[in-house]
Amino acid sequence: MTHPREKRFHTRCQEEVYRQVKSYLDELVDEHFDDSEHCDFYLKYGSTVLEISIEPFEEDDAVIDILAFCVQGVEPSAGRGAVVRADAGATAAQLRTAIGRL
Repeated sequence: MTHPREKRFHTRCQEEVYRQVKSYLDELVDEHFDDSEHCDFYLKYGSTVLEISIEPFEEDDAVIDILAFCVQGVEPSAGRGAVVRADAGATAAQLRTAIGRL
């Protein structure tokens, strides 16, 4: 039997932002995967898989990286990227806006 690994946070802020993003995802989407070894979430949005990573930034901040892995075998169209800065005070509306920009 495999034992789940405990998450390791590098800073207290990273942990706070991680827990806040998790609560937003629990509220906003029906299903998401919480990576047990890293501070990552994965969710499917149509044919696209989103990876949301929470990375530490200095001692009192964190960065939320949102990557979109798109389906292969289709013609690309003009896409938009998003760089979003959020901290422990970020709102669900800010997270929705960031995901909506992808």
